[in-house]
Amino acid sequence: MRVIITGGTGLIGTALADSLLKDQHDVIVLTRNPDKVKHLSPAARLVKWDARTPTGWYDLITEDTAIVNLAGAGIADGRWSAGRKRAIRDSRRLAGAAVVQGIDLSMTLRDKKPASLIQASAVGYYGNRGDEIITETSTAGDDYLAGVCKDWEASTAAVEEMGVRRAIIRTGVVLSTMGGAFPLMSMPFYVGAGGPVGSGKQYMPWIHVADHVKAIRYMIENEEAAGVYNVTAPNPVTNRDFGKALGKTLARPAILPAPAFAMKAALGEMSTILLDGQRAVPKRLIDEGFTFEYGAVQAALDNLMEDESPEIAVREEAMTYAEPVEPLRKRVERVAKAPVAAAAPAAGKIDKKALVKAKRQAASLKKKGEPIPPELQAILDGGKGGGAAAPAAAAAVAAAPAAVAEAVAEAAPAEGSSLADLAPAAKRAEIRKRRAARLARIKAAG
Repeated sequence: MRVIITGGTGLIGTALADSLLKDQHDVIVLTRNPDKVKHLSPAARLVKWDARTPTGWYDLITEDTAIVNLAGAGIADGRWSAGRKRAIRDSRRLAGAAVVQGIDLSMTLRDKKPASLIQASAVGYYGNRGDEIITETSTAGDDYLAGVCKDWEASTAAVEEMGVRRAIIRTGVVLSTMGGAFPLMSMPFYVGAGGPVGSGKQYMPWIHVADHVKAIRYMIENEEAAGVYNVTAPNPVTNRDFGKALGKTLARPAILPAPAFAMKAALGEMSTILLDGQRAVPKRLIDEGFTFEYGAVQAALDNLMEDESPEIAVREEAMTYAEPVEPLRKRVERVAKAPVAAAAPAAGKIDKKALVKAKRQAASLKKKGEPIPPELQAILDGGKGGGAAAPAAAAAVAAAPAAVAEAVAEAAPAEGSSLADLAPAAKRAEIRKRRAARLARIKAAG
């Protein structure tokens, strides 16, 4: 079988290509700059594509070809200015139109119709829905991301009229140590700044990368698979519960909140990615008998950090972080500082709500026999003396960012390291021991 992947150099496309190549399928990845792609297997064919026209690839379509359209500018790659929002929407709309044109040309000029088209989308289609259970039949939202998803899905709808089977994948947050959101979500925990974002009550429709790839392959290989599928784990969790599970996996505290107003101030409209949520469930996949390898978030997170997958183990040896270490440190530093700055008492004023919350957190920590973080102690100290911040408290709050920066510098990965290398020493040694054993087994198996 031949699989053509647009946007195939990203996290999902790379993982999908690896899986397909393992089973000896013919994989073609369309990319703007083939010469710059170093992380894909040499077995994958790289074809230059401008993501705007069918030029250079439509003649690669055969009757057993599946096209997986993942192309689109990253939604979290920059602050949402008016220009950035246009780029996010237009990149998806124009790439989808080019895919339709390519299929049309192949059918018209070569009489070759692909077997299927798998069209990417996201659960952002549904908008912010609180704790409402969302299935594939739920209505669309009316915010910016919902509009982007509607346009993305509509961009390739015309192929259905051409007789091409089309399945739409509305995906959630894909968990992987190889890229995407998870490494950055994890970093604050390593510097003791992990905790709920906003209220923590918003649902997070997550999915392990292995299950995501498995679901895409199910739609490619199952001739009856058509229409919309929520590609999320069967058990979505709230942001607060996800943080607790991640803290348990990393052996780090998950108590320092990142207030909603701080996220909005730092990220603007893009903060909706973190503050909004969907309790999306994969009803169609479940009804059709699809089985998930990681249905519970704790098991998924433990697997990611213990790196049980031989495929990921092999790739981890060859891959590094997709971005330089220094920008990653700066981004983590901003995330880590935000809760401190937001919780710090203003000159001569005390946020009573913050003080009450701080006292509750301190009581909980004391009960567990755990130390009180300096920034939390600063709020408690600032609450003494009739509302004026004590000099010691002010000094502690002022020193906190420097302490965070130092911790980030120590915790940030060295060039060529993986996320697993940031784990506590005992767990790190165990991870490396398991990895070495797996690699030995893989090499022995030839």
